[in-house]
Amino acid sequence: MSKPSYKSLEVFEAVARLKSYAKAANELCIDYTGVSKHVKALEAYYNLRLIGKPGKELELTAVGEDVANRLSIGFEAINSACSAMRDNPKLEVKVPVTFGLRWLLENAPYELLGDNVNFHIAWRHSVDFLQERFDLAIIFSDEVSTNYFYKERLVAVADPLYLEKFLSKGKIDKNKIKEAVLVSPSINKSDWYVYFARSQLNQSLIEEAKILVADSMNSALDIVERIGGITVVDILYVQKELESGKLIPVFDYIVETGLGYKLVCPKTMEDSRIYRSFLDWLVTHPCLIDSASLSKLKLRLIPWTNESV
Repeated sequence: MSKPSYKSLEVFEAVARLKSYAKAANELCIDYTGVSKHVKALEAYYNLRLIGKPGKELELTAVGEDVANRLSIGFEAINSACSAMRDNPKLEVKVPVTFGLRWLLENAPYELLGDNVNFHIAWRHSVDFLQERFDLAIIFSDEVSTNYFYKERLVAVADPLYLEKFLSKGKIDKNKIKEAVLVSPSINKSDWYVYFARSQLNQSLIEEAKILVADSMNSALDIVERIGGITVVDILYVQKELESGKLIPVFDYIVETGLGYKLVCPKTMEDSRIYRSFLDWLVTHPCLIDSASLSKLKLRLIPWTNESV
Protein backbone atom coordinates (compact mmCIF):
# COMPACT_ATOMS: atom_id res chain seq x y z
CA MET A 1 0.00 0.00 0.00
CA SER A 2 1.45 3.35 -1.06
CA LYS A 3 1.85 6.16 1.43
CA PRO A 4 -1.04 8.69 1.38
CA SER A 5 -0.37 11.87 -0.56
CA TYR A 6 -0.17 15.43 0.71
CA LYS A 7 -3.55 15.91 -0.94
CA SER A 8 -5.08 13.26 1.31
CA LEU A 9 -3.85 15.15 4.37
CA GLU A 10 -5.23 18.39 2.96
CA VAL A 11 -8.61 16.77 2.27
CA PHE A 12 -8.90 15.29 5.76
CA GLU A 13 -7.99 18.63 7.36
CA ALA A 14 -10.76 20.32 5.37
CA VAL A 15 -13.31 17.64 6.34
CA ALA A 16 -12.35 17.96 10.01
CA ARG A 17 -12.43 21.77 9.97
CA LEU A 18 -15.71 22.09 8.07
CA LYS A 19 -17.33 19.04 9.68
CA SER A 20 -18.66 18.07 6.26
CA TYR A 21 -17.59 15.97 3.28
CA ALA A 22 -19.72 18.10 0.95
CA LYS A 23 -18.27 21.41 2.15
CA ALA A 24 -14.74 20.05 1.90
CA ALA A 25 -15.45 18.87 -1.65
CA ASN A 26 -16.75 22.32 -2.59
CA GLU A 27 -13.80 24.13 -1.00
CA LEU A 28 -11.18 21.91 -2.65
CA CYS A 29 -13.00 21.70 -6.00
CA ILE A 30 -13.20 17.90 -6.04
CA ASP A 31 -16.22 15.63 -5.96
CA TYR A 32 -17.73 14.03 -2.88
CA THR A 33 -16.45 10.56 -3.86
CA GLY A 34 -12.90 11.89 -4.14
CA VAL A 35 -13.08 13.33 -0.62
CA SER A 36 -14.29 10.00 0.76
CA LYS A 37 -11.50 8.08 -1.02
CA HIS A 38 -8.78 10.35 0.39
CA VAL A 39 -10.08 9.96 3.96
CA LYS A 40 -10.42 6.18 3.60
CA ALA A 41 -6.88 5.99 2.19
CA LEU A 42 -5.54 7.68 5.32
CA GLU A 43 -7.51 5.41 7.64
CA ALA A 44 -6.45 2.28 5.75
CA TYR A 45 -2.75 3.15 5.63
CA TYR A 46 -2.49 3.93 9.36
CA ASN A 47 -5.14 1.37 10.37
CA LEU A 48 -6.98 4.00 12.42
CA ARG A 49 -10.49 5.45 12.46
CA LEU A 50 -10.38 9.21 12.02
CA ILE A 51 -14.11 9.78 11.44
CA GLY A 52 -16.71 8.44 13.86
CA LYS A 53 -19.76 6.41 12.95
CA PRO A 54 -22.20 8.02 10.50
CA GLY A 55 -24.79 10.26 12.14
CA LYS A 56 -26.63 13.52 11.72
CA GLU A 57 -23.41 15.44 12.32
CA LEU A 58 -19.88 14.45 11.34
CA GLU A 59 -17.81 13.65 14.41
CA LEU A 60 -14.10 12.93 14.67
CA THR A 61 -12.60 10.22 16.83
CA ALA A 62 -10.12 11.28 19.52
CA VAL A 63 -7.29 10.33 17.17
CA GLY A 64 -8.97 12.23 14.35
CA GLU A 65 -9.22 15.39 16.47
CA ASP A 66 -5.52 15.15 17.38
CA VAL A 67 -4.43 14.58 13.78
CA ALA A 68 -6.64 17.41 12.50
CA ASN A 69 -5.18 19.88 15.04
CA ARG A 70 -1.63 18.89 14.13
CA LEU A 71 -2.35 19.20 10.41
CA SER A 72 -3.90 22.62 10.92
CA ILE A 73 -0.76 23.86 12.66
CA GLY A 74 1.41 22.27 10.00
CA PHE A 75 -0.46 23.82 7.08
CA GLU A 76 -0.39 27.21 8.76
CA ALA A 77 3.40 26.90 9.09
CA ILE A 78 3.69 25.98 5.41
CA ASN A 79 1.52 28.93 4.39
CA SER A 80 3.60 31.23 6.58
CA ALA A 81 6.82 29.98 4.98
CA CYS A 82 5.37 30.53 1.51
CA SER A 83 4.27 34.05 2.46
CA ALA A 84 7.84 34.86 3.54
CA MET A 85 9.01 34.16 -0.02
CA ARG A 86 6.75 36.80 -1.59
CA ASP A 87 8.64 39.36 -3.67
CA ASN A 88 7.26 42.29 -1.69
CA PRO A 89 6.09 40.89 1.65
CA LYS A 90 3.43 42.98 3.35
CA LEU A 91 1.45 42.45 6.49
CA GLU A 92 -2.04 41.47 5.32
CA VAL A 93 -4.75 42.27 7.87
CA LYS A 94 -8.45 41.38 7.45
CA VAL A 95 -10.89 43.79 9.12
CA PRO A 96 -14.72 43.80 9.40
CA VAL A 97 -16.28 46.54 7.29
CA THR A 98 -17.81 48.75 9.99
CA PHE A 99 -14.90 48.43 12.42
CA GLY A 100 -12.53 49.30 9.60
CA LEU A 101 -14.41 52.17 7.98
CA ARG A 102 -15.84 53.72 11.12
CA TRP A 103 -12.84 53.44 13.44
CA LEU A 104 -9.63 51.53 12.60
CA LEU A 105 -8.54 53.21 9.36
CA GLU A 106 -8.79 56.61 11.01
CA ASN A 107 -6.84 55.51 14.08
CA ALA A 108 -4.51 52.79 12.72
CA PRO A 109 -1.05 52.73 14.35
CA TYR A 110 1.06 52.88 11.18
CA GLU A 111 4.06 53.89 13.26
CA LEU A 112 3.77 50.51 14.97
CA LEU A 113 2.84 48.37 11.96
CA GLY A 114 5.07 50.14 9.44
CA ASP A 115 4.31 51.13 5.86
CA ASN A 116 4.15 47.55 4.59
CA VAL A 117 0.64 46.82 5.85
CA ASN A 118 -2.50 46.21 3.81
CA PHE A 119 -5.89 46.43 5.51
CA HIS A 120 -8.56 44.36 3.75
CA ILE A 121 -12.08 45.60 4.51
CA ALA A 122 -14.35 42.54 4.44
CA TRP A 123 -18.05 41.79 4.91
CA ARG A 124 -17.44 38.40 6.54
CA HIS A 125 -16.70 38.40 10.27
CA SER A 126 -14.60 35.24 10.12
CA VAL A 127 -11.27 34.15 8.70
CA ASP A 128 -9.72 30.90 7.50
CA PHE A 129 -5.95 31.24 7.53
CA LEU A 130 -5.55 28.02 5.57
CA GLN A 131 -7.60 29.31 2.66
CA GLU A 132 -7.10 33.08 2.90
CA ARG A 133 -3.74 34.83 2.63
CA PHE A 134 -3.92 36.93 5.77
CA ASP A 135 -1.34 37.33 8.52
CA LEU A 136 -3.73 38.84 11.07
CA ALA A 137 -7.47 39.37 11.29
CA ILE A 138 -9.84 41.33 13.48
CA ILE A 139 -13.05 39.36 13.85
CA PHE A 140 -16.36 39.96 15.57
CA SER A 141 -17.24 36.95 17.70
CA ASP A 142 -20.86 36.02 18.37
CA GLU A 143 -19.90 33.87 21.37
CA VAL A 144 -19.90 35.39 24.86
CA SER A 145 -16.32 35.65 26.06
CA THR A 146 -13.99 37.78 28.17
CA ASN A 147 -11.17 37.42 25.65
CA TYR A 148 -11.95 40.58 23.66
CA PHE A 149 -9.85 43.66 23.09
CA TYR A 150 -13.13 45.57 22.66
CA LYS A 151 -16.57 44.70 24.02
CA GLU A 152 -19.63 45.67 22.01
CA ARG A 153 -21.89 48.39 23.45
CA LEU A 154 -25.13 49.13 21.64
CA VAL A 155 -26.95 52.44 21.47
CA ALA A 156 -30.07 53.40 19.51
CA VAL A 157 -29.58 56.55 17.42
CA ALA A 158 -31.45 58.74 14.95
CA ASP A 159 -31.25 62.06 13.17
CA PRO A 160 -32.75 64.71 15.53
CA LEU A 161 -35.15 66.02 12.85
CA TYR A 162 -36.44 62.51 12.13
CA LEU A 163 -36.93 61.78 15.82
CA GLU A 164 -39.00 64.91 16.50
CA LYS A 165 -42.25 63.27 15.33
CA PHE A 166 -41.87 60.53 17.95
CA LEU A 167 -41.25 62.81 20.91
CA SER A 168 -43.67 63.77 23.65
CA LYS A 169 -42.67 66.58 26.01
CA GLY A 170 -39.07 66.29 24.81
CA LYS A 171 -38.83 62.56 25.42
CA ILE A 172 -39.32 59.57 23.15
CA ASP A 173 -42.86 58.20 23.22
CA LYS A 174 -42.21 54.45 23.33
CA ASN A 175 -45.68 53.69 22.02
CA LYS A 176 -44.89 55.63 18.84
CA ILE A 177 -41.82 53.52 18.05
CA LYS A 178 -43.99 51.13 16.07
CA GLU A 179 -44.68 54.01 13.68
CA ALA A 180 -40.97 54.55 13.04
CA VAL A 181 -38.68 52.81 10.57
CA LEU A 182 -36.26 50.60 12.48
CA VAL A 183 -33.10 50.01 10.48
CA SER A 184 -31.59 46.63 11.39
CA PRO A 185 -27.85 46.03 10.83
CA SER A 186 -28.59 42.32 10.25
CA ILE A 187 -31.34 40.24 8.68
CA ASN A 188 -32.25 38.45 11.93
CA LYS A 189 -32.72 41.76 13.84
CA SER A 190 -30.65 40.30 16.69
CA ASP A 191 -29.15 43.67 17.67
CA TRP A 192 -32.60 45.16 18.16
CA TYR A 193 -33.85 42.18 20.16
CA VAL A 194 -30.81 42.22 22.44
CA TYR A 195 -31.06 45.97 22.95
CA PHE A 196 -34.78 45.85 23.77
CA ALA A 197 -34.43 42.83 26.08
CA ARG A 198 -31.55 44.31 28.07
CA SER A 199 -33.28 47.72 28.27
CA GLN A 200 -36.54 46.09 29.42
CA LEU A 201 -38.40 47.55 26.45
CA ASN A 202 -41.37 45.80 24.88
CA GLN A 203 -39.92 43.54 22.15
CA SER A 204 -43.30 43.29 20.41
CA LEU A 205 -42.69 46.86 19.20
CA ILE A 206 -39.96 45.48 16.93
CA GLU A 207 -42.45 43.26 15.12
CA GLU A 208 -45.03 46.06 14.87
CA ALA A 209 -42.58 48.60 13.45
CA LYS A 210 -41.49 48.96 9.84
CA ILE A 211 -38.15 47.17 9.43
CA LEU A 212 -35.48 48.10 6.91
CA VAL A 213 -32.68 45.54 6.78
CA ALA A 214 -29.08 46.59 6.11
CA ASP A 215 -26.01 44.38 5.65
CA SER A 216 -23.87 46.01 8.35
CA MET A 217 -23.84 48.73 10.99
CA ASN A 218 -22.01 50.92 8.50
CA SER A 219 -24.84 50.59 5.97
CA ALA A 220 -27.46 51.07 8.70
CA LEU A 221 -25.84 54.35 9.72
CA ASP A 222 -25.66 55.51 6.10
CA ILE A 223 -29.40 54.92 5.77
CA VAL A 224 -30.23 56.76 8.99
CA GLU A 225 -28.01 59.71 8.08
CA ARG A 226 -29.21 60.03 4.48
CA ILE A 227 -32.85 58.87 4.53
CA GLY A 228 -34.02 58.61 8.13
CA GLY A 229 -35.01 55.94 10.60
CA ILE A 230 -33.72 54.61 13.90
CA THR A 231 -30.90 52.12 14.15
CA VAL A 232 -28.97 50.38 16.89
CA VAL A 233 -25.18 50.32 16.56
CA ASP A 234 -22.02 50.13 18.60
CA ILE A 235 -21.35 53.46 20.27
CA LEU A 236 -17.76 53.19 19.03
CA TYR A 237 -18.99 54.10 15.55
CA VAL A 238 -21.02 57.19 16.46
CA GLN A 239 -18.87 58.97 19.04
CA LYS A 240 -18.31 62.09 16.91
CA GLU A 241 -21.89 62.17 15.65
CA LEU A 242 -23.29 62.05 19.18
CA GLU A 243 -20.88 64.66 20.49
CA SER A 244 -21.67 67.03 17.59
CA GLY A 245 -25.43 66.44 17.72
CA LYS A 246 -25.59 65.09 14.15
CA LEU A 247 -27.19 62.00 15.68
CA ILE A 248 -28.90 61.74 19.05
CA PRO A 249 -29.67 58.83 21.39
CA VAL A 250 -33.24 57.54 21.12
CA PHE A 251 -33.25 55.96 24.58
CA ASP A 252 -31.17 56.58 27.69
CA TYR A 253 -29.35 53.26 27.58
CA ILE A 254 -26.08 51.82 26.32
CA VAL A 255 -26.19 48.02 26.40
CA GLU A 256 -23.24 45.67 26.74
CA THR A 257 -24.00 42.51 24.75
CA GLY A 258 -21.25 40.22 26.03
CA LEU A 259 -19.91 39.95 22.47
CA GLY A 260 -16.95 41.74 20.96
CA TYR A 261 -13.85 41.90 18.78
CA LYS A 262 -10.75 39.72 18.80
CA LEU A 263 -7.39 39.91 17.06
CA VAL A 264 -6.50 36.48 15.70
CA CYS A 265 -3.60 35.01 13.77
CA PRO A 266 -2.21 31.64 12.67
CA LYS A 267 -0.77 29.68 15.60
CA THR A 268 2.70 30.16 14.13
CA MET A 269 2.41 33.93 14.65
CA GLU A 270 1.07 34.01 18.21
CA ASP A 271 4.51 34.75 19.68
CA SER A 272 5.52 37.21 16.98
CA ARG A 273 6.42 40.79 17.89
CA ILE A 274 3.96 42.31 15.41
CA TYR A 275 0.99 40.32 16.75
CA ARG A 276 1.77 41.06 20.40
CA SER A 277 2.42 44.76 19.68
CA PHE A 278 -0.77 45.23 17.66
CA LEU A 279 -2.85 43.39 20.28
CA ASP A 280 -1.37 45.49 23.09
CA TRP A 281 -2.19 48.65 21.13
CA LEU A 282 -5.80 47.54 20.53
CA VAL A 283 -6.28 46.66 24.21
CA THR A 284 -4.85 49.91 25.57
CA HIS A 285 -5.95 52.40 22.91
CA PRO A 286 -8.80 54.58 24.24
CA CYS A 287 -11.52 53.71 21.75
CA LEU A 288 -14.54 54.33 23.97
CA ILE A 289 -16.48 57.53 24.39
CA ASP A 290 -15.37 58.89 27.77
CA SER A 291 -17.49 58.93 30.92
CA ALA A 292 -17.80 62.72 30.87
CA SER A 293 -19.35 62.61 27.40
CA LEU A 294 -21.71 59.82 28.46
CA SER A 295 -22.84 61.92 31.38
CA LYS A 296 -23.38 64.93 29.11
CA LEU A 297 -25.49 62.78 26.79
CA LYS A 298 -27.39 61.44 29.82
CA LEU A 299 -26.69 57.84 28.82
CA ARG A 300 -26.72 54.98 31.32
CA LEU A 301 -24.59 51.87 30.77
CA ILE A 302 -26.27 48.50 31.28
CA PRO A 303 -23.28 46.19 31.86
CA TRP A 304 -23.14 42.56 30.78
CA THR A 305 -23.29 39.94 33.53
CA ASN A 306 -23.42 36.15 33.46
CA GLU A 307 -27.11 36.42 34.32
CA SER A 308 -27.84 38.68 31.34
CA VAL A 309 -30.36 37.38 28.81
